[in-house]
Amino acid sequence: MIIQLWCNKKKGPVFVTMFNPLLTVMVAILAYVVFGENLYAGSVIGGVLVILGLYMLRWGKDKDQEQQH
Repeated sequence: MIIQLWCNKKKGPVFVTMFNPLLTVMVAILAYVVFGENLYAGSVIGGVLVILGLYMLRWGKDKDQEQQH
């Protein structure tokens, strides 16, 4: 939580949202390892698409900020 607040102060709220997909990946991996839950191809592909979309948003935001300065 402290790291997210620091990132929000330094870079803004868009940067903070970039950590949420990583948390999703970590939870899925831990659920597979610890609890033995199944990972399905649709879930993995959907997760990858969501993560790619958020990182593309971040990339676009960086490009927009470069043009404004």
